[in-house]
Amino acid sequence: MSPAAPSGGAGRSRLREALRGARVERRLLWSADDFGLSGPVNEGIVLAHRQGRVRNASLLAGGAAFEEAVRLARGLPSLCLGVHLAAVEQRAVLPPERNPGLTSPDGRLPAGHRQFLARYLAGRIRAAAVEAEWEAQIARVRDAGLTPEYLDSHQHLHVLPGLFEATVRLARRFGVRAVRTPGDVAPGRCGPVRRVLLMGLFRLGRRARAAARRERLFSPDGTLGVAEAGRITAARIRAWLPWLLLRGAGTVELVSHPGMGEPQGSPAAAWGYRWAEELAAARDEELAGDLQRAGVIVAGYRECLAPSP
Repeated sequence: MSPAAPSGGAGRSRLREALRGARVERRLLWSADDFGLSGPVNEGIVLAHRQGRVRNASLLAGGAAFEEAVRLARGLPSLCLGVHLAAVEQRAVLPPERNPGLTSPDGRLPAGHRQFLARYLAGRIRAAAVEAEWEAQIARVRDAGLTPEYLDSHQHLHVLPGLFEATVRLARRFGVRAVRTPGDVAPGRCGPVRRVLLMGLFRLGRRARAAARRERLFSPDGTLGVAEAGRITAARIRAWLPWLLLRGAGTVELVSHPGMGEPQGSPAAAWGYRWAEELAAARDEELAGDLQRAGVIVAGYRECLAPSP
């Protein structure tokens, strides 16, 4: 659930105090999802890292352009890599005969989160089947010679009861020390139905964050951009800046989806994402200056996992 806006004289006073830039450390982990989805997404993520603020990118092991993403990632040692665990919309890594409860005969995962949830809650998809597929996805990234440093998931399904426990086990098994737990810290623009769904998701995210920390896994204090996935502009990030400042010390992850052009003629077209706008936001130098002046450090998961000096 999004936090309530400050109101009245006290709220304005707090905002003015925050905007003066008190000397506290605020980190913004700027992440890009769907690395490996397609060539245009891969190209956009590379540009958003080389010429912009993106510091993390999570790989879709079953993505159509996974091999290209691996080749590009090898040439970007400064890019912190995660695994974008998929239980829907993508091609499975395990063959259908190895996981018939989750994977269709043509090797596809369920079509979307609604279909997945209906089957999962009815017991027709078992958490063990998802865990097996996700284990294969992480192994494929590792077998490609890459070292994932965090886990997240397509449609945030990893925070579901049963699946988050599986995520923690996989993190331990593969030596991954961080996991995303969704929970926007600033208001997002969305319709009433999506707002209700997000309230449920963020509640699960808070539960998962507490569980991750009990297991000594790093997880940011919250997220930005989940409510407005695929439609994040420089103006929206600038509007969220006071909320970051009002939080005081802390680490927040910006979940973004940069790419080249628009996803016309691909399955991603149904998502309504605006890849080019998100790429432009990552490369916006005026926004970069605003973040710097506000004392917000744009960082990657790697910096948060580094031992203290």
